[in-house]
Amino acid sequence: MKTRVLSADQRKAARLLARGHRTRDIATELECRPETVSRWKRLPEMQSEMARLADLAADGEARTRVRELLPFALDVIAAALADPAPTHTPQRIEAARALLQFASALEREETLPAR
Repeated sequence: MKTRVLSADQRKAARLLARGHRTRDIATELECRPETVSRWKRLPEMQSEMARLADLAADGEARTRVRELLPFALDVIAAALADPAPTHTPQRIEAARALLQFASALEREETLPAR
């Protein structure tokens, strides 16, 4: 089977579908018939593009969540360092350390030049 390259309209439709827009609304936006968008949705290339966009969204959400947790991890470590009688469990300190290491790896990954 021949692999097709998606048109600009098909790529835009994939982005809108990945964001949860309805077929009818996408058709209005692209000035085409809803049946056209429905047909595009069945194309393997369109399905691959929508899956790729969903993966990107999930990755972005995970990165955001890690960033949101960083202040808590820093608070755990700061409290452990300041407390002469440690009240933090080793598991909390280890979880904070692991989160900081993971966030550092994500940051390094984001600053690598694109290949």
